[in-house]
Amino acid sequence: MTDNTLGNDDLSLNKLKIVALHKSIALYNLPDATDFTLYTITGQKIKEGSTNQDTYVIENETLPTGIYVLEIKDTNSNAVLKKKLVL
Repeated sequence: MTDNTLGNDDLSLNKLKIVALHKSIALYNLPDATDFTLYTITGQKIKEGSTNQDTYVIENETLPTGIYVLEIKDTNSNAVLKKKLVL
């Protein structure tokens, strides 16, 4: 009998590290193809983009201080991670 349960090791975004500092968001250990979208806490889309790099920095110098939601999607596996951030 094989165990087909989905564990944390199976998730492509499991090792992702997010660092929010001032008005920048640094993403580390990204999967090969990643899309990102930044929303206000009320759901308004602020910024979106894509990267195929292991490390990527999202610059947001013009945003007012507040709480935002970052959505990250691995385009290969369709795994999605949402994280609240204070900028």
